[in-house]
Amino acid sequence: MSWLQDKLRTVTDAAASKPFECPRGWGNVSFHLEIGGFPPFLSFERKCPIGGVTTCDACRHPLNPHNIEQLQSSLAQLDELRRQGGVTDQEHATRRRLIVGLENHGEYRRREGFRITAWILGPLGVLLLAAGLWLSQVHAGFYGLLAGGAVMSGLTLSFAWLARATSSWDDHPGR
Repeated sequence: MSWLQDKLRTVTDAAASKPFECPRGWGNVSFHLEIGGFPPFLSFERKCPIGGVTTCDACRHPLNPHNIEQLQSSLAQLDELRRQGGVTDQEHATRRRLIVGLENHGEYRRREGFRITAWILGPLGVLLLAAGLWLSQVHAGFYGLLAGGAVMSGLTLSFAWLARATSSWDDHPGR
């Protein structure tokens, strides 16, 4: 019965969260309890209602634009680092864009989604092509499998092109 006590202790620890000031400037925030899995394999963890992460270090939510004081102090610290020679001008520009929130994090996620989809569909398409080619020698009904592999391989190439195109669009922000 110690597993039940451990689960109950985990639930009470996860549910007991005092509000604190969000480091990204969104005011007082209190982590909420999220229950995942299915019985009897339940998982309990604390999640931020703003960023949806378990720790503030992992948060990629943009800074609150109304929190001007924090933004000004961060930019002043960055300018001081550049004056002292701690960062180059290019690093300064990149970090400034990140601090101000001009980076489009959705584009990064979409580009990575295209790449992941291509890596998933690619081996499956090649496998279906090979199996369809081999089995179509036995019976003509397996040409459908060959066609499915060709379609999946075409989708792989399309998603790979989209991943590459969005990364080149990110490299040239004037487009």
